[in-house]
Amino acid sequence: MNGVISKWQIVIRSLSVIFIAIILHTPITNYRLPITKAQALPEIMLTWKADNYVPPDYPGKVLPIGDTRIDVSMEVIDGGRFADVSQLEIRWLINGNTQRTGRGLKSVSFNANGLKVNQVVDVTVANYRGVNIEDRLIIPLATPEVAVAGGPTVFQALPYFFNIARPSDAKYTWTANGFSVSGAGANPNIIDLDLENVPIGAPVNLVVLVQNPLKILEIASRSIQFIKL
Repeated sequence: MNGVISKWQIVIRSLSVIFIAIILHTPITNYRLPITKAQALPEIMLTWKADNYVPPDYPGKVLPIGDTRIDVSMEVIDGGRFADVSQLEIRWLINGNTQRTGRGLKSVSFNANGLKVNQVVDVTVANYRGVNIEDRLIIPLATPEVAVAGGPTVFQALPYFFNIARPSDAKYTWTANGFSVSGAGANPNIIDLDLENVPIGAPVNLVVLVQNPLKILEIASRSIQFIKL
């Protein structure tokens, strides 16, 4: 059968072409192009603490008032880790004015400017991986406040945000229905009212004035009204 192609040879060749075509056109569904994850840019993390007084159970952030000492610290976060900036120049500006500049200077302290509504802190880390990185922190100022708790005869003044270390560092002036009353010597923020001469059902107006004796403008007052039972 030389020179003669059988029908089986034709069938086999046809099947081979079909098989090759199937291989060439079958999609490879399990192949994925490599994905390059974008690297996060380095950033500065700033934290701060105000060194003034609030009652121990105060749940919020302690806000400064004028002349409060504020401590600010920074870290550079790069790739989810703290970066070593000990050999880099770090510049600090407070309210637009240079406060400190130095190599590896990761913290700064200053007293709040009471004439500013907010304290603006700018920090720059120079030449970190070839570029300067910067961040800004805005710290709002509070005002001194006082609350009064207790009753029916024992009351306590609770100062907030004063530049004092403890309640007894402040001066307290108490009045009840216009008459001066005094707190305990060791705890001048606490009074025990003598209401023996006040008729039952009569109103009592209790007022306390709190002042930092070292800063005459650091002052707050509170009044409460109650009925003698």
